Amino acid sequence: MMTRLNQMLILLVVFFAKAEMRKLGKHNFTSEWMVAVKDSLHPPLVTEMKDLLVYVSFPSDFSIRLETSKIINKPCQVPSRVMREHGGRNITPIYAETLGNGKVIVSLMGSKKRGNHTNIWLYVIDPVNCTYGVDKFKLDPPRTLSRDVMTIVPYYDTFDIFLKSDIHCEIGSICTLSYDDKPTLIESRRSVIPYEDEGWDITSMNAFDPNEGYFYIVMMSQTNTTVLKRLDTNFSILQKAELNQSGSVAYWYDEDGSASLCFGVSDQEIECLLLDSDMKIKAETTLFYDMYVSYYSIFRLRSGDAIVLTILSTDPESASDSATYVQLIDVKAKATASQPIKFQEYICENVFEMNTFELKDRLVCASTVCRSVVNTKCIAPEDEREF
Repeated sequence: MMTRLNQMLILLVVFFAKAEMRKLGKHNFTSEWMVAVKDSLHPPLVTEMKDLLVYVSFPSDFSIRLETSKIINKPCQVPSRVMREHGGRNITPIYAETLGNGKVIVSLMGSKKRGNHTNIWLYVIDPVNCTYGVDKFKLDPPRTLSRDVMTIVPYYDTFDIFLKSDIHCEIGSICTLSYDDKPTLIESRRSVIPYEDEGWDITSMNAFDPNEGYFYIVMMSQTNTTVLKRLDTNFSILQKAELNQSGSVAYWYDEDGSASLCFGVSDQEIECLLLDSDMKIKAETTLFYDMYVSYYSIFRLRSGDAIVLTILSTDPESASDSATYVQLIDVKAKATASQPIKFQEYICENVFEMNTFELKDRLVCASTVCRSVVNTKCIAPEDEREF
């Protein structure tokens, strides 16, 4: 008979289909990987580690658990003292990012009801040796538990946290906290980028390498525009583009300098733009649906075309029949978009987020995260010629 202790250790059940190609009409997709999370305090997070996907979950024994998409070693599970002290309440996991050396950063946000500040806990976990370190810093008093308060940019064995904070930044500035992989704070800069509006994000142009500069995006609420900037290592502007779109946005940025963006126009319409390496609009198209859009994502193919992923349902309230669809935007055909093709069957009624990753051999994968399950499916390079 299984004891309660053993039951608590078996918390993440992984069903990995072989990543073989199979025919779906004229289109080839990989088989689907499903990760079922049991007895978890929070929805899982997904990140990429050396061409593998890492699923991060938060078991009810107040720990953090890492499981890879290929079973190359045992799952790694480390204790979280802060989650235990809070009983899992008033704590929200906000990010999982991977360093170039394979260590995984997991950040938690939390605050006490009567506290005068918000805490961020940083766990850096080595999934191979299952060792970890933890550090904490404070943010301004009490913030909504949201991922929008900061952005983590990972390098090989260090990382920067970009944030807007009265505690850490000069007035009117975005600042940075720099950590090594222990994690230990090694530098803080009180001003690196002028603060323009709430909806902003930043990433390094080359993965794990700050030496080629950064890509910065900000949604300007007063002018209903979106500003893109390419910055050098000193955060000076190299290139800039202003788009006449704003609101909810999904974007994909390539190391060659090209960018792809989709904006939510309505609950049945999205507008997508493909920019070249000079930040000039190369293609623009509007996608209409006879169903309701709950999530969308975009990624660019090496051919210059793009693939749009959408989660659609017939009922925006219950989303009981939600499924993922895929479309190709063909640049050569004046940005004509193919008809939506069903990519994943029913996901769940409450999608937490949808992420896209480019793995080895140009394999692009989409992971849809729900409260207790993650569904991952990929499109291989051959599919560029199959749409």
